[in-house]
Amino acid sequence: MSVIKIDLDKIPQLVEKGGDIILDPDASSELFELLKIQHQINSALDEAKEKIKEKALEYNANFSSVLSDKIRIMYRSYGSKYSIDKGRIGEIPKELYKTSYRVKTEELEEYAKEHGLPLGIVENEERSKSISITVRHKEDLE
Repeated sequence: MSVIKIDLDKIPQLVEKGGDIILDPDASSELFELLKIQHQINSALDEAKEKIKEKALEYNANFSSVLSDKIRIMYRSYGSKYSIDKGRIGEIPKELYKTSYRVKTEELEEYAKEHGLPLGIVENEERSKSISITVRHKEDLE
């Protein structure tokens, strides 16, 4: 395994200079450095997780967690445990599932151009926004 050296004292400087990207296009290099550090850490964590999984399942096929002084490691499933075969929806008791309604945004926007929003559909005025920073070319991180 290669040694990763991160100058923790440099991170606040990178953050401060990177925050000036709106006024100084050269500030992108500081943000890029932060993204490289993040990529290295995420890659190392992914590798460690895979090794933990392999060793834990080799030791105990029913492995579920490890708890230490500072960290907790959980091995668990994500997402829905069951799914519905929509072709057989009529055979499933209604009390065993929920119906969720989702707006088809593109279709609605086309419809609204001509007819306006139909009753029962409301535009969410308070949608949260956040800044995302990504690398344009992932190979630059290597």
